[in-house]
Amino acid sequence: AAAAAAAAGEAGRDGGGAAADGVQAANHALPAQGVNFINPPPPGLKPSKAQPQAPGKMLTSKDISPNLKGRHAELFWPADGNWYLIEIQDVDVVTKTARIVYTTGELEELELGDIIQNQHMSLISL
Repeated sequence: AAAAAAAAGEAGRDGGGAAADGVQAANHALPAQGVNFINPPPPGLKPSKAQPQAPGKMLTSKDISPNLKGRHAELFWPADGNWYLIEIQDVDVVTKTARIVYTTGELEELELGDIIQNQHMSLISL
């Protein structure tokens, strides 16, 4: 099961499969569409790093609101230990899900409850 989860995690980041491996999110794979960020990312940030690159705060339940749309964040992938730069494209406050886009243009839908519980998203404060 762990190998399958790792493979699914790799597919999500690199090829349109599941979301942050080990996060146990619903992570409905959306077709890779080459989606652009709504807002340009903060300058100087790389697509991924071993540690969060920008000042920020961990996502909490109180943060789940329509105001997250367009926010940049870093999403942790336990399988490879990296934090990936993302933008939140849309939020459903009722289901506590968010559609995100990676710098690669790949879309993904995350269950934010799992992300919050595991502290796998840092909202960028820049």
